[in-house]
Amino acid sequence: MNRISSNYEENVQWFNDVLGAGRSCDMVCRDLYVGGRRARFWVIDGFGGDAILERMGAFWLSLQPEAVQGLTEMQQFADRYVTFMEVNVSYDRDDIVTSVLMGKSLLVMEGLSGAALIDAKEYPSRSVGEPPDGKVLRGSHDGFIEAVVPNMAMLRRRIRDPHLTMEGLKVGQRTHSDVALCYLDDRVDHALLDELRHKLQNIQANSLTMAQESVAEAIRPKQWYNPFPKVRYTERPDTAAACVMEGSIILMVDNSAAVMILPTTFFDFTQEANDFYFPPLVGTYLRVLRVTVFLISLLITPAWYLMVSSPGRLPSWLDFLSSPEPAALSLLSQLLVVEFLIDVLKLASLNTPDTLSNSFSMLGALILGDFAVQAGWLGPEVLVYMAFVSVAGFAQPSYELGYAFKLLRVALLLLTAALFLWAYNGQESRRAGDAAQQVITELTQSLPQQPPTEAGVDPEQTEAPAVKLPEYLLDAQREMPEKTVNGRDYIGVLSIPSLDLELPVLSQWSYPNLKVAPCRYSGSLYQNDLILCAHNYASHFGKLKTLQPGDTLLFTDMDDQVVTFQMVEQEILEPDDEEAMTTGDWDLTLFTCTPGGQTRVTVRFQRADLGQSQE
Repeated sequence: MNRISSNYEENVQWFNDVLGAGRSCDMVCRDLYVGGRRARFWVIDGFGGDAILERMGAFWLSLQPEAVQGLTEMQQFADRYVTFMEVNVSYDRDDIVTSVLMGKSLLVMEGLSGAALIDAKEYPSRSVGEPPDGKVLRGSHDGFIEAVVPNMAMLRRRIRDPHLTMEGLKVGQRTHSDVALCYLDDRVDHALLDELRHKLQNIQANSLTMAQESVAEAIRPKQWYNPFPKVRYTERPDTAAACVMEGSIILMVDNSAAVMILPTTFFDFTQEANDFYFPPLVGTYLRVLRVTVFLISLLITPAWYLMVSSPGRLPSWLDFLSSPEPAALSLLSQLLVVEFLIDVLKLASLNTPDTLSNSFSMLGALILGDFAVQAGWLGPEVLVYMAFVSVAGFAQPSYELGYAFKLLRVALLLLTAALFLWAYNGQESRRAGDAAQQVITELTQSLPQQPPTEAGVDPEQTEAPAVKLPEYLLDAQREMPEKTVNGRDYIGVLSIPSLDLELPVLSQWSYPNLKVAPCRYSGSLYQNDLILCAHNYASHFGKLKTLQPGDTLLFTDMDDQVVTFQMVEQEILEPDDEEAMTTGDWDLTLFTCTPGGQTRVTVRFQRADLGQSQE
């Protein structure tokens, strides 16, 4: 301990040098004569209570020499002549300096050992008012401010229990910031309290520049990968008082209007103080609604992306969700870009003057929203979903939890696009491939068979039968024959040797049919305008883009007639460009969607021969 000297001049010189008297303009010092003895007074300008100090100074100056005669200890003087309640005597120079910098007034007197520290400080602070981040519907409209003492008083006013403990600590090796632990001694978890107290006492930091956030970073585990908040913040005294009554610990940090609630769980974020001002049924409904909004805001964009990517997985009454308007960017890119733009608008609004905030919001909505849709950069459905997500983030008062859900939502979206779709499509592809092979087996068995050669007759000596032209050459307008397998009508079998692909072809397309096999979109094989579509499964049309000009395609109808085609070209079409898909001098067209469903891979074929019976 750096003990105070018994020499008055030495003490005055030391405190002048350390406190910066004459060097710092806000360090005020005054020489007095108290009962004929020299005394010196130090106080920081703006911290001292002028009225209190003036009354005590006037009293000291009026003392006669005999009043202080025989006094050798400052504690004796304080007990007799310091009328202010909050006063203590210290002999440690370092402790005295820290106390003065915290706002206490220092008195040193000739012939008295020790120094008197008078806690008559008045911190500059705003008045107690309603907290801006916790609007009050019913109840008290006061809120915590940036000073610890008034905050403790507001908490003490609500809990008049002798077990309520306010434990003060000093944190920060240079700033010595005030930190207060508030708890009910008979209800708190003492193991947690001891652990928290130990962590606070061992914080190795020069200062708490970010107030309670600096404390939170020092006491919680270093988990940079976890975006969820470890503590809960509130600026409402009624909320803090309710948590204390439940056994929680309130941690107050000087210069912060928000207090920390420890421990906390996710479900603590689903309730607000306003819920308890309603009847139980209404409060429960609000809590359930808040949890529901949490879950919807977390899952809405990944789920919608999945619906759009694979529209056939939806029931028919939800088909409208799987058909967004086309845009220049892919759906995944649109969702990520809007997530980014929303955060940009939030950051910009923090620095926007209040007089311009409304105009700024209008510009953001019109330019970034309406114009982006009209220009074809973004789809209107994307803006609708992201607007809901943005509003849902304010359904609870914790900004930290809102951003945690945002990061988790983006991670789920990327995970859905990168892993889930790949795994699901792989499973669907295998299932569709097995189903197609089963159908091909049944169709092959049902195809017309060539008549067997009669026993004992040499085929070479048998007279060749007359060549019979296929019926489709005689009548091109006839309907393609169909075969029914498992309740579905098929018009033929498609074979692409270069892709090692053989698939049945359904007569009519629908999303349930596309899960089984390629489907006829329009046209007829006999009229040379057949268009086939299929999912981008690896077992269906997922490899169409690898076809090269000149590759062969064989189509066998249900009369066992084989028509050969050769690939001519490949193109990418918009999903709603039906005219480009169906027009043109092409004998056969195959198309499938790209991953994400934003475009269509379209392959054009020309007939290579007229058709012949399969050997």
